[in-house]
Amino acid sequence: MTTVKIDIKTMGATTHPDDRVVMHAPEVRARIGGGLVSTAPLEVPLVDGVATLENVEPGPMLIRFECLGIADTMEKLGIVPDSGVWTLDEIISGKLTWTPPVVSEGLQKIIDQMNLALDSVGSAVEGEMGGLIRSAESAAQTSAMYSETSAIFSNSANVRATIAETAASNAVARVDALEAVSGLGPSTPVDGQTASLVLQSDSLTRSALDGAVTAHTGMYPVESYGAVGDGVADDTVAIQAAIDAATSAGGGTIFFRPGAMYLVKTLNVSEGITLSGYGSKLLRPANTPNWVRTITNQNRAYVGPKDSEKMIIIRGLTVDGNLANQGAYENYELQQSMLLQFQGDPTQPGRVRVLLEDVTTNNCVSDGVHVWRNVDITIRNHRANDCFRGGLVASGGHSIIRVEGYRGGGTIRGAHIDIEIDSAGYGGSLRTDIYLTDAVELTRAKFTDNFDGKAGAIIRLDRCVLLSGVVWVLGSEEKGFADLQVKNSTLHTYATLYGNSIINPQGAIFENVKLYGHHVDGATERRVINIRPNNLGKSPTKSSIKFINCDLMVAEPGGSSQWIGYAREAADNLSHTMEIIGGNITTAFRGVQLPSGHAVIGGGVKIDAPTPIFVNNDGARPQYTVLGDIKFGATATQEFFTYGSGAQSTIEHSGTVVDVAVNNSIGTQTGWGGQIYRGRRTLLVDAPPTATTTGIRGDIARLKTPVAGAAYEWICTTSGSTNAAWKVLTTIPT
Repeated sequence: MTTVKIDIKTMGATTHPDDRVVMHAPEVRARIGGGLVSTAPLEVPLVDGVATLENVEPGPMLIRFECLGIADTMEKLGIVPDSGVWTLDEIISGKLTWTPPVVSEGLQKIIDQMNLALDSVGSAVEGEMGGLIRSAESAAQTSAMYSETSAIFSNSANVRATIAETAASNAVARVDALEAVSGLGPSTPVDGQTASLVLQSDSLTRSALDGAVTAHTGMYPVESYGAVGDGVADDTVAIQAAIDAATSAGGGTIFFRPGAMYLVKTLNVSEGITLSGYGSKLLRPANTPNWVRTITNQNRAYVGPKDSEKMIIIRGLTVDGNLANQGAYENYELQQSMLLQFQGDPTQPGRVRVLLEDVTTNNCVSDGVHVWRNVDITIRNHRANDCFRGGLVASGGHSIIRVEGYRGGGTIRGAHIDIEIDSAGYGGSLRTDIYLTDAVELTRAKFTDNFDGKAGAIIRLDRCVLLSGVVWVLGSEEKGFADLQVKNSTLHTYATLYGNSIINPQGAIFENVKLYGHHVDGATERRVINIRPNNLGKSPTKSSIKFINCDLMVAEPGGSSQWIGYAREAADNLSHTMEIIGGNITTAFRGVQLPSGHAVIGGGVKIDAPTPIFVNNDGARPQYTVLGDIKFGATATQEFFTYGSGAQSTIEHSGTVVDVAVNNSIGTQTGWGGQIYRGRRTLLVDAPPTATTTGIRGDIARLKTPVAGAAYEWICTTSGSTNAAWKVLTTIPT
């Protein structure tokens, strides 16, 4: 046997009474002289930084310093030689060797089975902890970035970190329980950490080890039920057997081996089941027919008066739809072949609770994740690639969707988000609340993102980047309206005449949002946003939307007209309102087009367009525009333009200041008497105004540099751009 001497002072470290070194074998192996070497950790306390270990079993050893004076706490692999006296420095130097004992084939199989089982436990614990720790770190980072919600996110981080710590403490107990089957454990002496090899029948067989794992951890390794994991053999029956065994026991964790690929048709799950598959993949067989879902609870749908106490949990799995080998799908031949699909029973108010963490859905002829009715789902760190109908799709009411981290992309189809509620949940409700945080589309998808809100639904987006264009359907008089708020996000749109619409907004708010309008081949009009208050069913009697510090712009030149289209198709009243407060609007044609309704534009917003504001009152639709503090860009050739022969538009100025040297052109098709003007502008002039100084009756012209004894302010008494009349209002005394 070998003696190991430890002295951390030779490593330049200071000492502390609580210093210790933790040592353990990296895997179960045969002991020289018989028996097995345990993987249980041995904690060696140091006295003044020194300790001596006698009769240490030769072979590989993992060593970790838990010493106040040593910052590096990573485990180091060392080799304990066959005999002699060695320092710990020498053991971890990588220069020493040992002679493994000769092991019979039968004993080696037992050792291999034990190590596989131990690895399964360790990998599962590591995967669970990894997801929890990443969630904790994400919540902590969010707390630091957004101080206004720091209390909520800090609490979330603390909770998740506590769960991760609990998982860590349970890990040792799980390994100890497994090793106890063979008589190994933490109390085994350091002299080789030996234990008698129990030879009774079935005592160390794979089934006994798996039984120990399941009994002490609630884990069901799918290989124990016959799964192969080579991507060729059909593992559906084996994995379903593991799920059914866990279900019969009241729930449990189905463990998928890291690095394995399981060929699977359909897995039926229910609440209380966790699928843990960090580093493993489920692959859909070629030519899978329509209506086959890879993971679903459709045959075990939850029904109850309250939300389910237990959850369906999926962690770490990659689910691949094998799109290239599924046949025709682009005409929706396989649109019901979702990868993950969840639902509750709408005859009762209870929702099934679902948690997805670190799940990836790839190459699907339909949806990556589909949420139907009566579902309460939380999705964290989801990655979707090339999912034809969408990476995340919802179609059923009485549901709640929370997303904390989504990445949609791919090179073939992309993976957009589609919330299109057309199937009622409990009580006939079509309401589905959506909370989307940190959702990013990495590539543009084939279809447009869609958010369909009905019956008082709540839609919240924060820190999102959507590349595929967005249509917001915010309800109707018959089905109720949605509450929409979008903040701190970037939205790309691909506008046609009626594309990228906000339909029936009721108090919708966009704050700190960047909106980019892109050219569409063949489209003559490009509207970054269309507000359409009468598109669905009965026209609402009122609508409202507010943009706060938003940047709206055309992304690239092209097309015959480019604008931001607001308040389009409003009903014939002024109860449809839109506010633009601050921010920037940049286009190559028109800035804001206002065909009807009530608009307020100000708050320091900068509009850089040849026609910043276009008031288009064609037909019988009235228009009332309030212009406040607006800054005009270098391309602006006029402040606003009024057009049409229908109902008179009203233009009210409130705190508007215009530098005449920059822009003071007003265009009108109907003449100065064709509109109603209220309020007044303040015009900053370098010289006294003349008949060609465009003015609206009531405007004040004010010299930028007052001159003693000369006129300082003038008031416009007759509107016009070539025949305006001005009267001295104030004079600077001498």
